[in-house]
Amino acid sequence: MSTIAPLVDEVVHVTQRLTALLEREVELLKNLKPQDIRDLQHDKAALAATYERQIRDLRAKPEQLAAVDGKLKERLRQATMRFQVALAENERAIRAVKTVSERLMRAVVAAVADRKSGAPAYTRGGVTSGGAATAKAVSLAVNRQL
Repeated sequence: MSTIAPLVDEVVHVTQRLTALLEREVELLKNLKPQDIRDLQHDKAALAATYERQIRDLRAKPEQLAAVDGKLKERLRQATMRFQVALAENERAIRAVKTVSERLMRAVVAAVADRKSGAPAYTRGGVTSGGAATAKAVSLAVNRQL
């Protein structure tokens, strides 16, 4: 066994854990539970940092990596391919939720603006009704973080 084999094995393990976490995020987004993603962020950041460091360490030793057992190399290749697929799907899901949220926000803003922009009418008592003159103020906040 080469001296780099334990590092390759650990990279495979971290890659698999990170992939599972990304797949969980996509599942939460598909089930319309983006608020639950917050609970995963600490683990995601820690795993991503570990993955980045380990990949950097592997790339610094190309000769040793080339000498790693073929089965272990294949496990690394498979884990990396699955990770890349999960990463792409995660990005698509996040973009979709963001797009839907932005469209919803624009629709709400447009509906409020339409309601406010109506011309006021006068009642029998000479008081205005409807339109911007009597519209209630609407408070609106946007959470741009998933």
